[in-house]
Amino acid sequence: MSDTLALEFAYQAVVAQFTADGVVCAQPFGWAKSGAHLTGPRIVWVPGDPTGAAGTITGAMNVGSIPKPLFTFNEAFYVIISGYGDEATPTDELKAWKITRLLHDQWMRAMELNLKGMYKLVRQDWVRAGERDYVRFGTALIVVASIQSAVLDTTATGPITEVYPGAEILVHELDYTETVIVPPHPPPPPEPTPTP
Repeated sequence: MSDTLALEFAYQAVVAQFTADGVVCAQPFGWAKSGAHLTGPRIVWVPGDPTGAAGTITGAMNVGSIPKPLFTFNEAFYVIISGYGDEATPTDELKAWKITRLLHDQWMRAMELNLKGMYKLVRQDWVRAGERDYVRFGTALIVVASIQSAVLDTTATGPITEVYPGAEILVHELDYTETVIVPPHPPPPPEPTPTP
């Protein structure tokens, strides 16, 4: 059984497709990355929809599989696709729109080639410069989707029991952005063995 979840697989497949096609575009993943200011063409992947909804649970698919699927989690996610013209003309809206649209089309192509039938597009919204924290200038297109992820009849091993998380916090103050990194906490010491 693979430890890779459906959204993780989608992310890895699309990043790999962009690399194979020679398309240069940063693709960070996570909630903290969604509020970072635009620094070039990028696609930010964020779990859940923009309101925070995680998705819906439906009946199991492929019920003859091992381990047995119990449910299907239609996991919501969204991507913020953004771009701007170039260093010389960062506020040129025609260039910004075109780059954003081309990145959108490339993202759609990568999703379809690698995940056909596994995802569903929910909605797409343009965000103009200054409307939200996503862009200071240029354009951004938010694409909300869901991906089918099996909830399996198996016990968790590995990653859940071995993670001692740290944190990466993005701090914005006017035009200054700083990342604060808190290292992972060391694992707890083993329980002492009782002496007889």
